[in-house]
Amino acid sequence: MSNQEHLVAVIDHPGEAGAAIDIARETVNRGGRATLILLLTADDRKTIQALAEGERLSIGEAEAVFVGRLQENYRRRVGAGDIRTIVRNRPSSARAVLAAASQARATTLAVPSSVARHRRWGRALSRSPLPIVVTPPRAA
Repeated sequence: MSNQEHLVAVIDHPGEAGAAIDIARETVNRGGRATLILLLTADDRKTIQALAEGERLSIGEAEAVFVGRLQENYRRRVGAGDIRTIVRNRPSSARAVLAAASQARATTLAVPSSVARHRRWGRALSRSPLPIVVTPPRAA
């Protein structure tokens, strides 16, 4: 039984997702799998609240619409292949993300530098048995 490459890429902010998406696309193009973990930020929560108010939706419905749009955008950018998405709230999500990566049998974890530099994340990543790729912010 061969060990298929499986990247778990953490996406913290849509504007910073470029490097993680590029790595996920390369993984899928090589025949591997990619799982995207979307971390919802306080700004995302404000957008969801505004969407709920503007469209007269419940918060849960607005979150589903918001996340669905992000997921479709990321799936399109990564291309065909085995793409899964997992949604987490950003505060104190490091252990949950590492547990999800372990459960998904990831071979590599990609984390944006904006996330990795937080103390809790740095501590959790330093204890991870997975190889970690810290992705840079996208150049302007």
